[in-house]
Amino acid sequence: MINNMAMAAKKTAFLRIALFLSVLVIFSSFGMGSDEIIEHSSIPVDFSQLDKTVMDELKEKDVPGASLAIVSGNEVIYSKGYGVADIETNSSVTPDTLFRIASTTKIFTALSLLSLEVDGRVDLDVPVGRYILGLSPGLSNVTGRQLLSHTAGLVNGGENYGRHDESGLAEGIRSWNDSVLFTKPGEVYSYSNRGFALAGLLLQEAAKKPYADEISESVLKP
Repeated sequence: MINNMAMAAKKTAFLRIALFLSVLVIFSSFGMGSDEIIEHSSIPVDFSQLDKTVMDELKEKDVPGASLAIVSGNEVIYSKGYGVADIETNSSVTPDTLFRIASTTKIFTALSLLSLEVDGRVDLDVPVGRYILGLSPGLSNVTGRQLLSHTAGLVNGGENYGRHDESGLAEGIRSWNDSVLFTKPGEVYSYSNRGFALAGLLLQEAAKKPYADEISESVLKP
């Protein structure tokens, strides 16, 4: 009972982090001023001060563009693009402009795995080899919790290589050997993109569905 309460509290904490991040302005390496606005609320609200704050921040940080959305409940009540998405063509940022979110996906991966643990569908304190077949011996012995806490002993990596279809994640990681481990698991903290890639595969195997589908269902959908 105590363990279940602790895991539920942990899940709630991660959910709060994810919800907090969802209302942040996400900046890209892009310049300034699109008037394309989508207002979704029937209640009139003056967002002019917010717009000024965003534009001031873009100028101060020398960022060409950004996109913002405000969510209330399950409703997007305000969204707007600021600046340009391409400094060569001066194409405007819109509310639908896609941004590379990079390591924000680590939060999504951690939240989803902890949700699976709360539901009893994965044990983060056992070797990942219990869930993922075909790994090298060393990689099979790291745990999900070590991966999420950057203590699994994997080198960082972070190269944008390999295929990007649904089978690319599993095939790429199964091609690794024990050379991606620089120390024994659990000994030191060392930030690792590779470690979270393996955590993503753990999520996919434990959920028994593609990584993108599980993230969409457990994190992104209301």
